[in-house]
Amino acid sequence: MRDLDRAREQVRRLDKPAALMGSLWRSAHHGKENAARRWAADALGLAVAA
Repeated sequence: MRDLDRAREQVRRLDKPAALMGSLWRSAHHGKENAARRWAADALGLAVAA
């Protein structure tokens, strides 16, 4: 889990993807089906950070 948090921080530090990732994180955390959405956002974040 800490790796995902680290990836999120790395993605947040990027300029252009930061806004997109921020909206993905927000929708993932605020949505009722947030477990699946958060997982998808984490996977996308890891792909972008890699």
